[in-house]
Amino acid sequence: MNNPAIKFFSIFVILIGLLSTVNAVSLVIQPTQGSTSNLGYGACGSQANLPFTITNNGYGGALCWYTTSQNPTPQKLTPNCITHGSTSYSNALLTYPSNSGTQSVTVQLDCFDFYDVLFGSNTCVNSYTYEQARTNKYSEGKQDTNPAISPRYASVSCSVLQFSVTPASQTVTLYTGQSQSLSFTVNNPTSGSLVCTYAGDAGSGSLGTILPSSSQSFSVTIQAPNTAAPQTKSGQVTCLDSYNQHATQPFTVSATVIQNPAKTAIDSATNSINSAISAINSANSLVSSQTSSCIDTTSAQNLITQAQSQLSSAQTSLQNAESTYQNAPYDPSTAQTAVNQANDAQSKSEQAKNFATQASTQLQTLLSQLEQKKQTASSAIHDANNTIQDTIRSISTTDSDITVVSNLGADTTNASNLNNLAKQSLSSAQTDYGTAQSEFNSCAFDQVSSVAASAKTKANQAKEYTTQAYNSAETARSELQQLIKHVSDLLKDKESNINSAQSWIDRAVSLSNNETLHGIDLVDPETKIKSAKADLDNARTYYSQAQDAFSTNRYALAQQNANEAQNYSMAAETDAKSAFDQLNIYLEKAKTGQPQLDSAQTEISKAEQLYNKLLSLVGDMQNYTNLSDTLISIQKEKDNLNSAKDLLSKAQNAHSAGAASDTINYAVQSRDTAATSYNRLDDIVLKLSGSVIVSLNDQLNTAIQKETAVQQKITDASATFGASTQGVISAQDKLKQAKQQLSDAQVTINKAKNDTDLLDQLGLAKQAFVQLNTASQTMSDSMQDADNAKLEGYAKVGGGGAIGVAAIGGGFMWWKRKKNPATTKPKQTEIKASTEDQTKKGIVEKEMPSKNPKPEEETSKERLNPASKPLCKKCGTENLIEAKFCHSCGLKFKKQKTNKKKGSETQ
Repeated sequence: MNNPAIKFFSIFVILIGLLSTVNAVSLVIQPTQGSTSNLGYGACGSQANLPFTITNNGYGGALCWYTTSQNPTPQKLTPNCITHGSTSYSNALLTYPSNSGTQSVTVQLDCFDFYDVLFGSNTCVNSYTYEQARTNKYSEGKQDTNPAISPRYASVSCSVLQFSVTPASQTVTLYTGQSQSLSFTVNNPTSGSLVCTYAGDAGSGSLGTILPSSSQSFSVTIQAPNTAAPQTKSGQVTCLDSYNQHATQPFTVSATVIQNPAKTAIDSATNSINSAISAINSANSLVSSQTSSCIDTTSAQNLITQAQSQLSSAQTSLQNAESTYQNAPYDPSTAQTAVNQANDAQSKSEQAKNFATQASTQLQTLLSQLEQKKQTASSAIHDANNTIQDTIRSISTTDSDITVVSNLGADTTNASNLNNLAKQSLSSAQTDYGTAQSEFNSCAFDQVSSVAASAKTKANQAKEYTTQAYNSAETARSELQQLIKHVSDLLKDKESNINSAQSWIDRAVSLSNNETLHGIDLVDPETKIKSAKADLDNARTYYSQAQDAFSTNRYALAQQNANEAQNYSMAAETDAKSAFDQLNIYLEKAKTGQPQLDSAQTEISKAEQLYNKLLSLVGDMQNYTNLSDTLISIQKEKDNLNSAKDLLSKAQNAHSAGAASDTINYAVQSRDTAATSYNRLDDIVLKLSGSVIVSLNDQLNTAIQKETAVQQKITDASATFGASTQGVISAQDKLKQAKQQLSDAQVTINKAKNDTDLLDQLGLAKQAFVQLNTASQTMSDSMQDADNAKLEGYAKVGGGGAIGVAAIGGGFMWWKRKKNPATTKPKQTEIKASTEDQTKKGIVEKEMPSKNPKPEEETSKERLNPASKPLCKKCGTENLIEAKFCHSCGLKFKKQKTNKKKGSETQ
């Protein structure tokens, strides 16, 4: 024992023993060792907690891990170190069985102590892993050394959630547009309650709680589309048990969609009826378009009537089919009835279409035949009109040429005579042309060609005359021009210089007035223009002086003044060109389409003036002759003019916005639209002139015939016993006035015929219509006065005192005839006393004709004796109203001379 080594070893062993006692793991753990914990039911496969309460009675800190029969990997039980005297509450995680049943789980603890006896300190670290704890521990609890660490046991039980979804039917057949509800049953075969819902494109809802071994139903609706296409709806049922376990079961339903045969038949019948309606409308349109009697549409209308009858019956059948279908749209048992009704509707509508098609074909055939005749006639009229218009232009040109040549001093007598012959032939051609148009309008197309050909022949004859007249006038001109050519050449060049200078000034002034240049400083070019104008005025003064000198044969002075005129005109042209070039540069910079705007405005203004004037003329003449179609044609052009104005407004808006391309585009469209309208109106004027002249001639002839009738009335009244003298005189005065009015009308008509400006011609025609109407009214008044005068004579005779009155007053002439031989001339009674005095005396005297009748009385007598009137040399028509021109052919009457010896007049 005295050996030091032995003593040290003994002390070391004792210390180790003491340390072992101090560092031993001292834990109190609940549940106690070897016990079994029943954790009850849970969701299969889910996690379960096994709770542990650990109290550390040792000196150092302690950490515990556990393993289970389910998982041999150590899992940390205490997240932090358990210090001396502290308690930790922790859970070990266990797993419920994956399938229904009960399972026992063994839990083994593994704890470590970290008290340093030598230094009396705690070396436990919270973040130690299992391996770090094993490395740094001072003591380890073992089952064989520390019963507190012995195994624990746990019992875990679970069950799987089960249910089923059973459909009443998974496949149905539906008509298009049909909907149907289908039932599903959810069965709960488990011993616990389930809470279930359903959701999907078939709908959603709650089934509530389904008790054990019971079921719950729900329904979904499937809607068939409007076309025959398969339809499928799907969804799922979700249930939750008392352990919060949930499960889903899918469900589906499919529909086979077919078209209802009744709907198909109805649609087909509807299409057939619509087709029949279209065919009937087309046939009716063809019938309605025949406003004249050119085509007999009776047969076609009968066919249309049959078609409409069949259509009405078809529509009734279709309505019945639709009603049957609507009452039970998804009932197969009634579908066939609707099909039969629809098929009947289709059959009848097809018959209606056939009738209507036959009517249209029949009308088209008639129209085609008529159109061929109409085209032939129209071509003949058009050809004649072209020839007439060409002749009118030739006569007009010749008239102008004759006037010019005559003004020059040439003898144009022969040319005038030839041109008058041309006008006579033209008038006859226009009459035939009017007849051809009348035949055309009355559908007498077979007669049109021959009449139109006659008009063309006469127009060609007129053209030959006017060509001869023109050649004659040109020959006279040529002979005169040879006399003045050698002197006119002296001034021609100087005049050309002045005109050239004037042209450049006009161009420069036109540019300076261009709206595009408004707002630009134009002082310099305008100064040049002003200077050019002053120089041109001087040039014209010298040129005028040169002409005066030439006319008085002072040729040297004329040449001198002409040269001065040239100098000034050249200076004017130089300044004007310079101003023009300068302005043109300004314009090119500011150009945005203004010329096109001006052109469009001009065309619109021209067309609008023609429209307003023509509308006014035709509207006024409508009171005297039928121009309804012409008036409608004129009024149609208002829309075209409005369209041209709208386009011009767009162009002006584009111009204001600086859009040059749009400005030009719209302005050109506006100009062309207005020009087209003007051309149409011009064609109307051309066609209207001939027909108006024909109407005037007709009304003139009627007025002349009426004049003869009025004259006869006055003659009868004058020869009637006791007729009112004042009444007869009034009738004669009014007839005289009417004659003058007729003469004025004929003069106006001749002016209209000879006027080459067709608008002026229409204006004269309007005036002539008014004059003829006035003359006719005056003649009516004259006739009324004559009738009244005659009735007054009858009244006297009917009074019973005819003989006595006649002997004293108005019957004087009759009494004298009774008392004297027929050769005795009656004396003229002067009415000296006033009417009042004569009434007192009971005397009524009739004024006797004067031995020397007044001029108007002579005229009246001559009117009663047609044999005394001159005859037209060309056509033989009597000149009943002493007109200057024949009212039939237009030939001018020569001055009438009276052969006093023979008492006759010669032409």
